[in-house]
Amino acid sequence: MRSSAIVLRTTAICLLVSAPALTSCWKVDPDLELSTNELTFGAGMDEAGVTVTNDSHDNALTSGVNDLEYQFKSDRAWLTVQPVTGRLREEESSTHMFSIDRSQAETGQALATVTVTSNGGDEKITVIVTNTSESCTGAPSAPSGPSPQNGAIAISLSASPSWQNGDSRCDELTATYDVYFGTVNPPPFVRNNGSSKSFDPGTLAAMTLYYWRVVAKDANGSTQSATWSFRTGMDTSCSDPPAAPSSLSPADDADEVPLDQDLSWSGGESQCPGLTASYDVYFGTSYPPPFRHNNGDDKRWDPGTLDENRTYYWRIVAKDANGSRSGGERRFTTGCGGEDLSAPCKPKPENGKNDVDPKANLEWECGESECSDEDVTYVVYLGVSSSLDEGDQLGTTTERKWDLPTLDREKTYYWKVVASIGGSSKASPVWSFGTRR
Repeated sequence: MRSSAIVLRTTAICLLVSAPALTSCWKVDPDLELSTNELTFGAGMDEAGVTVTNDSHDNALTSGVNDLEYQFKSDRAWLTVQPVTGRLREEESSTHMFSIDRSQAETGQALATVTVTSNGGDEKITVIVTNTSESCTGAPSAPSGPSPQNGAIAISLSASPSWQNGDSRCDELTATYDVYFGTVNPPPFVRNNGSSKSFDPGTLAAMTLYYWRVVAKDANGSTQSATWSFRTGMDTSCSDPPAAPSSLSPADDADEVPLDQDLSWSGGESQCPGLTASYDVYFGTSYPPPFRHNNGDDKRWDPGTLDENRTYYWRIVAKDANGSRSGGERRFTTGCGGEDLSAPCKPKPENGKNDVDPKANLEWECGESECSDEDVTYVVYLGVSSSLDEGDQLGTTTERKWDLPTLDREKTYYWKVVASIGGSSKASPVWSFGTRR
């Protein structure tokens, strides 16, 4: 009834505010609905479920239902609820498990009250437990009170996890304990620990998250603990700093380094388990180079576009909690940023020109190196077919011109020039011209 009243109230607000064509409206308030308000645990049952529902509904005059947000609170230590909070959308449901620890409950009839508070109303659940000394059919109580505590950090690598409770309810029975332990969740089975409530996992790994749980069992059944976790601390037996960075690139004293060169290196790893090295980059055009960047654990750094013909100094320092170690001071010099060699251009006679004097000579521009003082050599080709080959080669020159013998009249000639320097070469297009009559 409360939910219906809310819908009517919300709808009334919408009708007062909205235009005849309603396109947007208020959301309906959530409505808390429980599957039961009373749970009765007999002499042998230790767990039961209660379902929570957001029982509110949307209608034509509203634009949805607000989420139901709620939480449980028990007034007795022997009763726990998991999960303890929830959030539900319209008509969604979720089941929460109520678990009792009979070893902590009073003998006879034990009562507990669980309060459910929410933005859709409050409810109470009464829990009744029959816990008689004559009844000896229940499984062991749940293991609890873990050591290390759940969520603990910086735990010793020689820790021996232990727990409390998990005892048999019958005097003639003795509980034993299955231990589940590892670095994954859920943790794998390790061993049956007998009746001991402490176990030795051996030397643990440093800076590692471990999960574990315990199952208490006897002839009447078994009861498991929650899954606990803890994180180990550093390996205090290891105090070595990281190794020195190595295989640094560019090589020391390198020349003609490209302007888009990245710095890279290898090595420099932490020497102690559980530690991870990070890398400080020192870089600049002055010596010693200034600090520029902590690069995390990445072994490559982009300094951006470098200046032409400039000497740079740099070093990499690997560091972790045990100290630091440098890869040493290094330097390199950049090269020219321009194109190494351009193709010959602007031919004379002009490409496609007719009525050219048969006594004309060949000239061109471009075909230069912007990054070298060496002379560029030019191989000149001339023929009567556009498919110039080695047989059409006139020769080689270091000047951008070629003196021709007198050519035939009224004939079309094709020519090109290939510029070369070092191991690079660039060819011009194939040009043509026609001689006059």
